[in-house]
Amino acid sequence: MQSILVRYESCPIALRLLALSVAAIVFNGIYCLAYRYASGDPATFWEAFSWGAINLAPWLAAVEIGRNLTRASQVAIVVVLAAFASLLLGSAAQWAMPDNFELVRRIPGMTLTLLTLGGIDLARRHRSRNEVKPGFSPASFTCDWVRAAGNYVELHLADHKPRLVRAGLQEFADNQSPPLLRIHRSYAVAPDSIAAVERSHVRLACGLRLPIGHRYREKLSA
Repeated sequence: MQSILVRYESCPIALRLLALSVAAIVFNGIYCLAYRYASGDPATFWEAFSWGAINLAPWLAAVEIGRNLTRASQVAIVVVLAAFASLLLGSAAQWAMPDNFELVRRIPGMTLTLLTLGGIDLARRHRSRNEVKPGFSPASFTCDWVRAAGNYVELHLADHKPRLVRAGLQEFADNQSPPLLRIHRSYAVAPDSIAAVERSHVRLACGLRLPIGHRYREKLSA
């Protein structure tokens, strides 16, 4: 599961938004077709798949974008834009201007999105408690791999919970002994923890597979 999350996080945000939207539309469409068919009132493909595009995709996109924001005002703008996108898609599907009822129908989606982003923010604050305090020496730990996390580096240490160090990824990797090996714009690994170098991934001794960035592939192969 962690390997899947790592691969997902390493994808560009545009690709993640597309994948979430397509998944929401397809799975909801299949469910709607099956449900309507079982109830004796078969739905058209347009009815089945347009609902997901109107009522799911905008909110999923808002969560994906909003979880990377730190200011409440920015999050609010993203949620409002998601509601506006949902209204536009609904109007296009029905060929009609939105009325007050359509505005009210967006309230549950907005509420659920804000609650989800609030939960993500609480989790982020909880994670920040594991931030490495001044004077911490990473050399005292066995560091398998690290990941860029904004202005921090997330250390994945053997037999320890992940720790956060306020530093740039390249700076942190170069200052270790021995230096960590950069394999991706977001990842660096300890050379001793590498079990195998595959075509597009590095497999660690613990079994985790991390993606190899295109610009680092040649150097890693050498």
